Amino acid sequence: MPPDPGAGPVQQHVGTVEKARRRGLGTALTAAQVHDARARGCRTASLQSTQMAERVYAAVGFRDLGQILEYVPGKGPVMSEVRIAVGDADTGLAERLDQEISAFNAAVTGHHDGRMLSVSVRGDDGDLHAGLYGWTWGGCGYIDLLWVRDDQRGSGLGARLLAAAEAEIRQRGCDRVALNTHSFQAPGFYARFGYRECGRTPGYPHGHDDIHLLKLLG
Repeated sequence: MPPDPGAGPVQQHVGTVEKARRRGLGTALTAAQVHDARARGCRTASLQSTQMAERVYAAVGFRDLGQILEYVPGKGPVMSEVRIAVGDADTGLAERLDQEISAFNAAVTGHHDGRMLSVSVRGDDGDLHAGLYGWTWGGCGYIDLLWVRDDQRGSGLGARLLAAAEAEIRQRGCDRVALNTHSFQAPGFYARFGYRECGRTPGYPHGHDDIHLLKLLG
């Protein structure tokens, strides 16, 4: 089965003996496999084909996604097939994109000081009561996630998390902190601690806004 969810089987070998060719058997075989993939809940099916067999696959709805020339050291340009996969979670994709974009950003800006930031509050049993996650880079701090468990809200844990994060961000030489919060989440909470709106994305999600906040550290 294919590695990405929702994708149908990749055909490895489909063929007919010479005396049975040109009778539509290859098309029928391919159509049957597509029907089976659909019955299993797959949204897409993919395969690799020679130019000689393109007509067979086109007859049942396959479309050419094209080829690209890829440069391989020591070999020069070689033909490489590409495939576009659309789905939900893709294991490892977010981490790879983060690595690539972070490397690009550091190379362009000259800021190579990116560090992750985490603050957690746990009970005696190790259970998470509250947590904060973000990063620092280029003289700025960013708070990506801040959460307090339902039964711990109103106890001041959110304020303590934020204060601890700001202290660490300041210690790392940063002079500002940025974050996003939805209009139905905690804009009032952050306003009490000096965060000011610097922009918003209206209608994300529908009926609400995504609010961009900034605080300059004294």
